Amino acid sequence: MRLQNRQRTLALAGALLALAFVQFTPRQAWACSAGGTSGFNVAAQNSGSALTVCAKSVLPTRSVTQINSSAPKPAPKPAPKPAPVLVAKPKPTVTAKPAPSPTSSVSLITSIKVGVPVALQKPVIKTPSKTVTPVVQKPPVSNVKTTTPVVQSGTSTSLGAVTFSPTPLSISASSTSVSSGDLVAFSTNAITHYKTALLLGKSTEVKFVPSQWNWSFGDGSTIGTAGATHNFFGTGSEIVRASVSYSVSYQVSGTTAWVDSGTISVADQIAITVAAQPAAPGFNPRTPISQVYLVGQTCSQKPSGLGCVP
Repeated sequence: MRLQNRQRTLALAGALLALAFVQFTPRQAWACSAGGTSGFNVAAQNSGSALTVCAKSVLPTRSVTQINSSAPKPAPKPAPKPAPVLVAKPKPTVTAKPAPSPTSSVSLITSIKVGVPVALQKPVIKTPSKTVTPVVQKPPVSNVKTTTPVVQSGTSTSLGAVTFSPTPLSISASSTSVSSGDLVAFSTNAITHYKTALLLGKSTEVKFVPSQWNWSFGDGSTIGTAGATHNFFGTGSEIVRASVSYSVSYQVSGTTAWVDSGTISVADQIAITVAAQPAAPGFNPRTPISQVYLVGQTCSQKPSGLGCVP
């Protein structure tokens, strides 16, 4: 008995904890909500970096409840009547008369009866008359339980939301380690692409179309084309940044139109290392400036030129 009481106490405590958890746990919050009182309704919310598509389905419902009822038990059958008992009549006893003596005269006292003597007759059995009771047929009684359907009408509401983000942006460079004055070509992986997911059982597709690029090369230079080239001067590390804006639209299965939902921007960056330009062959940076001569042609072309050794 104590064990049962303890189990009941633990079960009650667990139920109370579960109820408290359900009441105080916040419900899932979505970025958007779809309105409507019937059918399938869709809406979308653009956060600038992702698109959330939400849906609300309100459909009529009919529930059928089966109520079981037990069939009445069959009435007990009446006991069979006992068979009639045949009672045989006792046979009459016959007393033999003494024979007359031969010397005496015989005189007839009684008249002679014709037929079978009573002693030799078969006993008569009287059968009591039977009373015939009319039989009333009753409907068969089934032991199967009967069910009564109860139909209830109402509506069923379902909510759902799915968030879509474009493919992360990635920058490619022809070289990440260059010399001062070198030209570097850049590109991104931004192309038109799709993302698909199920929303309340319906296929929902989002299309991302790149519509605008913006490049920044770290030295104040910018450009707005899909691909870019840039010459780097000086030395050190330059951070090249790129951002791409996508035009976003979505479509839910069962409809033919795409719904525009603004733009979403994604960005990425890459580091370019710029080294000093190597010195020209034969040039001695320690040569005094007074010994340097400027000529219009090389010494091989004009050996008599200024500064050329004859």
